[in-house]
Amino acid sequence: MTILLKLLLIVGVLGTSAFGFAYFFLFAVSGRRQFLRWAIVLIVSAFVLSHLAKPVQAKPIAYLIDGDMGGAMLRYEQKAKIIGGAKVVIDGVCLSACTMYLRRDWNLDVCYTPSATFGFHKPFAWLRNSVVTGTMAIANADASWRSNFFEQMPARIRVMLSGKSIPSPAAGDPMDRFVFVKARDVGDAVKPCPKDWAARYKLVDVQSITTGIGAQ
Repeated sequence: MTILLKLLLIVGVLGTSAFGFAYFFLFAVSGRRQFLRWAIVLIVSAFVLSHLAKPVQAKPIAYLIDGDMGGAMLRYEQKAKIIGGAKVVIDGVCLSACTMYLRRDWNLDVCYTPSATFGFHKPFAWLRNSVVTGTMAIANADASWRSNFFEQMPARIRVMLSGKSIPSPAAGDPMDRFVFVKARDVGDAVKPCPKDWAARYKLVDVQSITTGIGAQ
């Protein structure tokens, strides 16, 4: 709403209110119903204009995750810093490094919908278009999995991942192999989104956040 239009609405509210009460006064003095009808019309009009003059409440931003297949861990760390205190809505697939949004030490305001699915595997290094393998790569993947993922997950998710064989591309597992955690199993480990989340927030695709760091 432009400033000029807002000023015109304010003037309209004041003018119709003044004339409305003036006609009401004339009705009180003369008893003529015509004045009463005009008073009611003008006062109702002033009420409508006053609502039009109110500023529209801007929706808070929420970053939407749906079909995030993961990528470089540092890129997700940078994205988390950009997101800051905004809401993060997980409404679909969130795999690999995407699950870092659940890290407790990042303190993100994350919620999930019934469509959310989380997929976990161990991190890996990428060199010359292929996964780095070998004894050292496997040891690094194990250490990174524990410090950057497992130990930072909500307690309920840690319990679900405990004792499972987490796929490790560094050890030769396919990159598209995951241990999945469905929304129905998350429970209160992560906050469920409000039912009206799609209408409540101005949704921004989290993948639209640019960091200058490559996908791998």
